[in-house]
Formats: sequence, structure tokens, C-alpha cells
Amino acid sequence: MMELVKVPKLTEEEMIILNDLRREFPREFNQNNTKYFLNQIIQFIKKKHVYRVSIMGQTRIGKSEVGSTLCFWYVKAFNRYHLRNNFKDVKDFVKHEKVNYGELAFNNEYVAENQMTYKDKMTKKFKESKLMFGQIWQIDEDKESIGGLGSMSENLEMTNINNITAKFCQNEIWIQPRKFETRNTPFGLKVIKQDFKNRYNWCHLYLSDQDPAGGTYFKFLGWVCIPLHTNELFRDEYNAKKEDWIAEELKGGSDNRAKVRSETAEYIFENYPQYFELNESGKRFKLSKDKQLVYLNRLIAKQKIKNFNEVEKEMIVQECQVIALENQNKS
Repeated sequence: MMELVKVPKLTEEEMIILNDLRREFPREFNQNNTKYFLNQIIQFIKKKHVYRVSIMGQTRIGKSEVGSTLCFWYVKAFNRYHLRNNFKDVKDFVKHEKVNYGELAFNNEYVAENQMTYKDKMTKKFKESKLMFGQIWQIDEDKESIGGLGSMSENLEMTNINNITAKFCQNEIWIQPRKFETRNTPFGLKVIKQDFKNRYNWCHLYLSDQDPAGGTYFKFLGWVCIPLHTNELFRDEYNAKKEDWIAEELKGGSDNRAKVRSETAEYIFENYPQYFELNESGKRFKLSKDKQLVYLNRLIAKQKIKNFNEVEKEMIVQECQVIALENQNKS
């Protein structure tokens, strides 16, 4: 059905918006590359390469639906090659790792509201020996990332995790409203038009490349037609999950990274209060701040808590001290 339509029929208003792109890339603008895009999924699976796609577009234009359809496509293709026993070497490889191999599933367990949640979900599965080789994830960042204390560390940690888990072939669909994710992402999709009658989403396809200076840019290749998936149970569960995210966002408060720091401080004080004992006067701590930081680093080294940058560690220790003083005043 998709093959019957070469490119979408655009309104006059849509043509005005896209006119510059049409003039600059006339051949690509009139080209449907859906078959090429689908074939690339197959090629990445056969080569056991990590498949990543970044999706951008206006609010309520269908970015998440496109991402979910890609995940279902990927899982279907992966399982087909799994049943053909195309991954014999993987079976031997995973015997020595905390990773499982078999048929994949895609459900809301593999949808994350942001990169921090994704990282935590993935590392937890790895530690519990529940991570599947070849799994695909949807990271659904519905708002633009905001820089702040720890945001650079979060990105660096994300890069490190992606480099490590590449050998376990963890595949990712990144959804960001205003820009493409450039972290080793070969393809970009910009959602342009919804076809409600035929239940399609039309996207512009971009291929990631590097210029001689090492910078990343995305080359326009043409159109891709992505139908809505037919898994209504997944859609209902996903919409409910998204409503929870929105409700949490409307409550206001600090960003996710700040919440994690605060939760970490509470965890440390509850489980290791001896690091923050006050002296007999109740005005000073028995341990200096430097020693408290040493104990914090030991907890990180023992993987009792996650890692933070140096400024964040200072803030966590300060918050532990505030909690200790508050408890002192209550008593």
C-alpha cells in the first residue's frame, strides 16, 4: 500500500514551508526512500551493528508513533533472522556475559521518558542478567534537554554506556523535538506530515555523516512513509505512561538530575548516618567535609550509589549535612 504513493500530497501552506528544501534538493524531494530505509534495518541486524535513529518534529505530529513502529519493525526482523539461526556466534558469546539471547519483544518496559531513565533501566537489567542481546529501546524525550548541574556528566556517562553496550547490540530510537541526536546515530527522521485517512506518517530521511573537521551533519535523502503500528494494547499503555510523565512535569519542581542527587543524599544519610554525626555541641560534624567526600567516593567505588561529577558530590554532601542538622533540631 505504501508503494502506491511516491511522495505525500502537500498543501499550499506546507509547500511554502518546504520550498527552500525542494529547490536545494529537487531529486531527493521527489524520492520515496522507504524501501531503502527498511532494508537498512535488515542490514544492521545481519551485521549485528547497533541500529540508532533520531526522530524530531513538531509537538503532536506523531514522533512517538513513528518511533514505536520502527521498534516493532526491528523486533519482527530480528526474530525472523533469529529463527533462521543466523546468530550462532552470539550464542557462544553470551555464555560468558550477563546477557541473554533469544526472541525479542518490544513493549512499554523498553520505553524511557529520558536518557537518565533509559540508562538506569538498561544498567539494572544488565546487573540482574535480564538484558537481551539485540534489544531495541525507545527514548522518548518530549521536551528539549536543559543544561544544568550534572547535564554534561549525564551526557558523558551516556556516551560511555553506549560505547560499552555496543557489543551487546542495544539499539535505540531517540525522540527529541528540536534536534537530531548525534551520538553515533546513523539516521535521522523529521516527521513532516500526518495522513490520517491512510494512517501514515511522512518523514524526511537524513543520513548522518562527518565533515573533514570531524563535525557531524545530516544529509537529506528524501521521504519515508511510516504507517501507524497496530498494537492497540501497547498504544493504550504508552498513552497512560505518557499522561503520568505529563502529570509529573506539571507538578513542577527540580529536574531529574537534581532529584537523583536529593534521593542519593537521603539514601546515604539513612544507611550511613555515621558519616554525618554531629559532635556534642551539635554545631559541628565529627568528620570533616573532605573525609565525608572520601566516604562518598568509596560508596561510588563499591557501586552502592551511582557516579556524579565533583560539583555534584559536594552538593550531595552538603544536603546530607542539612538533613543531619534538620534531624538534630527535631530531636
